Parts: sequence; C-alpha cells; structure tokens
Amino acid sequence: MLTLPNMENPEKIEIRFNILDAAMKLGLMLGIYQIAKLAILVVAVKGSTVASLVLVALSIGVPVFLWWLVKAYRDRNCRLLFPFPMAWLTSVLTCLFASVIAGVATFAYLQYLDGGAFAADLMAQIEGLKQAALETATETEGAGDVQQYVQQLEAMGKLLAQMTPRQAVLQLFNNNLFWGNLFSVAVGLATSTYALFKKK
Repeated sequence: MLTLPNMENPEKIEIRFNILDAAMKLGLMLGIYQIAKLAILVVAVKGSTVASLVLVALSIGVPVFLWWLVKAYRDRNCRLLFPFPMAWLTSVLTCLFASVIAGVATFAYLQYLDGGAFAADLMAQIEGLKQAALETATETEGAGDVQQYVQQLEAMGKLLAQMTPRQAVLQLFNNNLFWGNLFSVAVGLATSTYALFKKK
C-alpha cells in the first residue's frame, strides 16, 4: 500500500496494490502461454515446419505478451501511479510464477507421458541436420567448418538426450528466469507511469 499526498487536495490518498497477488494471476496466464509453447515444441521436434514457424512466433511473442499482461493489469487497478520499481518487480515475479507452472507441466510430461520420445525425435532431427550439412560440405568448400558444426550438434543433442526430467526442468527454469529478468527491465520501463505527479 502506498500513501501519497494529493497535489489538488491536502488530504492523503491511498493506492493499494498487492504485487504478489498480481504476479500470481499474471504468472498463471504467462505460464499457460509457456505450456502452449512447449507443446508446440514437441510437435516441431517431430519435423513439422508449420509448428516450427509457430514456435518461433510464440518465442518472439513472449516479451510482448508479458508487456500486454502487465499493462492491462496496471490499467485496471492502478492508473494513477505505477512507478518503474513496481512495474519491474511485478514483471519479475510474473516470470517466476510462470516458470514454476511451466516447469511442473514439463516435468509431468517428461516423467509420465513422454517415455523418451522427445529425446528420440530430437536426435533424429539432429541426425537429419548432420546429413544435410555433410552433403552440403561435399558440394562446397569449407568442409572443416561444417564438420566442426556437426560435432557441436551431436554433442548438444547427446547432452539434451541424456538429461533427466529433473535436470531438463531445472535448465528450463534457469533459462526462463534469465530471459525473464531481461524482459522485465524493458517491460518495467514501458509500463511505468507517474501520472499522479504530473497533475497540477
């Protein structure tokens, strides 16, 4: 709760805003968005070009969706004052709760429903990229660079395939928090308002 002097009225006004409550509500919606993105990833790994394009669009849309959520909540609940620290903290906590929700869903899928299919599909895609890269190398120069790229792909694929569901979820959680912190700075700047102090 913030208590601030009104510029037009000497009496004090109160602005009530529960950041934790807001972040849980917004985090639920962002978490559902992340789960949808992960579901598209599962389909894209099977070789679907359309799913891959949708996945790229959804990935790019994460900061836009976060901005829209925070802005919509700000407009509904506290139009007078929404300073940067409050906007930034709301965004960070939203990303935190969304990461938890997406992590639980991911663990449940990998542990109980997947049965190793995702890792197998991923390795198949990497093998396809490997063959395409080797074929390209035989037709053009730079075979050494291509071979190095192929080795990196294989190493990355083996690392991902050997991850347990718990390790995969922890990696996903860390990635979401890292990018969420970066996005939150931009969202905080874009959604912060100081309209109360602009009144004369």
